[in-house]
Amino acid sequence: MSISETENQITIQVKTQNLPAVCPICNSTSNRVHSNYQRSLDDVSWGNYQFCLKLSTQKFFCSNLNCERQIFTQRLPKIVSPWARRTERLNTQLTKIGLAEGGLPGSRLTQHLSVKISHQELETAQFFVIFAAQSSLREKAEVIRVVARSLLIRNIFSHDGILVVMILKNFMLKLKNKAIKVVMLL
Repeated sequence: MSISETENQITIQVKTQNLPAVCPICNSTSNRVHSNYQRSLDDVSWGNYQFCLKLSTQKFFCSNLNCERQIFTQRLPKIVSPWARRTERLNTQLTKIGLAEGGLPGSRLTQHLSVKISHQELETAQFFVIFAAQSSLREKAEVIRVVARSLLIRNIFSHDGILVVMILKNFMLKLKNKAIKVVMLL
């Protein structure tokens, strides 16, 4: 592990342990290392510093010859999702900011927290929350209301507006008899 600091950023370089990895497709364990690679992850800021995690991790050969995925990356589910560039902690923080403030005001707030994110990215994070399995009906309705308000204030009727309509339509179809209550909350 090593730590480096610049004027407004702290970078920590970390290497994962060489433990057996589990294939995400067939769940077989493997010790056969294919290669090493490095990921750069943004994390929750610390004071006025941006926090960056340089993660050295590994790719493995799947030990199951019948598996469709011959090579897979080491998974770190409590830290980062596959292919993500932000830690789970930062994603949780940004989602809460997006839900509370909306896209444009939320992106202004994140600048003060030393996190660079556009209002479109915050709105996208809101869309993913809509279909979260653990969310209650009330939380889903609140997400839809905030997203719709944010888009209507800026008079967006292009692809973003269509996406909101599609999400609302799918959401209403899933709710069926509860749809009227959600519309009233908007």
